[in-house]
Amino acid sequence: MGRILAYCLSDLPYLEHIDLNDNLLTDDSLQYIIQAIIAIPTIRVLNLSRNKIDGYSSTALAEYVARPDCPIETLILQCADVDDGECADFVQNLVTNEKLVELDLSANLLGSASGGGGGGGSGGGVGADEAADDELLPPPSTTGGGGTTDMVPETGGEALALFIASSSCRLQTLRL
Repeated sequence: MGRILAYCLSDLPYLEHIDLNDNLLTDDSLQYIIQAIIAIPTIRVLNLSRNKIDGYSSTALAEYVARPDCPIETLILQCADVDDGECADFVQNLVTNEKLVELDLSANLLGSASGGGGGGGSGGGVGADEAADDELLPPPSTTGGGGTTDMVPETGGEALALFIASSSCRLQTLRL
């Protein structure tokens, strides 16, 4: 279905809103769909929630949002199997995006790369939450003005923190 839809998208040059929520699309199918969407300059809203974002599709999406001509204003990826690595790569490319004002990454696997994800069984509680929050904070600058730009993000949360702290972030709505 994904490849057929991707082929048909080229016949819809005035499309502004694509909602593919909950279509059980695979990583492979989404890759082709995202590549087809690149050719539609009028897209403002893209909802890929409840599909399988993985290596191929996350790379295609990261490359798309990094393009200076990317028109996406709202990107919704709820419950789309986005993990830390995919999020980090994607968010690092948002720095060049001048249009995105709404990003929804809620109900994904963010935090799964650091320490093996949730549910270690013992304790957790407030101490674990505070430790996770501390991991998002960038280290103090030792270069006297470099701030957070010298930090290389290792997780999706770190990448988001750096992006939000950057002057290029234009987000008005962020859902995690």
